[in-house]
Amino acid sequence: MDEETKRRIINEVKKSGHPTSIKSSYILNKSGWFVKNSPRYFDREIKKYRELDILAQKNSFLFQKSVDYLLIECKKNSSCPWIFFKQKRKNRSVYTLNIAETTEGRIYDALKKNKIFEKHPYYDKNFSTYYFVGYKNQGKEEGREIDVAINQTTSALYFYINQLIDFAENNNQKLVYPSFYYPLIVFEGDLFEVEIDGVDIEVNETNHVSLLVEQELKEPAIMGTLDINKKFPLFSKQIIIDIVKLDYLEEYLKNLKLKNKEPINKDDPTN
Repeated sequence: MDEETKRRIINEVKKSGHPTSIKSSYILNKSGWFVKNSPRYFDREIKKYRELDILAQKNSFLFQKSVDYLLIECKKNSSCPWIFFKQKRKNRSVYTLNIAETTEGRIYDALKKNKIFEKHPYYDKNFSTYYFVGYKNQGKEEGREIDVAINQTTSALYFYINQLIDFAENNNQKLVYPSFYYPLIVFEGDLFEVEIDGVDIEVNETNHVSLLVEQELKEPAIMGTLDINKKFPLFSKQIIIDIVKLDYLEEYLKNLKLKNKEPINKDDPTN
């Protein structure tokens, strides 16, 4: 191989997201997560196979018999920072959790009524709802990778949740101990949060942003409560996508746990 070819390959590798994915996998393994690299799954909406950068799993920090999954896309952009608009209100919705369960939503109700959700890292956390990519060159699509990453993590989220639910229903099993799914984008680049208060604009660099995506449902999800005679429709799904800088990933994983509480060991969390 001549030196010019070698140099061009190295430059292309550095520009791609693959080194970010490899570094992320190393951090995940070091933190006790089992990692699948580049798993392919079938997207029923577009009827094509998609590829997720990383699927990681570990025993859940919520329930001792449950499993947590991280659905991870890795992106790199050294020239265009990602900029998010931070909201003043904080997350109080238990439905921002992504759960594979067959109890018609009773798990959500149990997490809320038993105040378990209040110990979750999603609870009472500020989030962003708008974003844009700065310093884009005119006529180029620099920064589009954020939209691709959001679409990849959300489509993978629905695939893996439905995969487990379909398996349980086809085999007459009840997912009393559910699985929890967390979409995550690992970014090698600069992250900024913007807060607007009247005419004042405050800009801060950050290592971690929680982006709230509101996804309307084609068919309302019928949710149950601990009172089995009561049900209600859920017309949209709120999805929190954590966006974390690569050099903060290890710290993020340490913080993904219940606040001052060990995993809950119960025969049936809905009771």
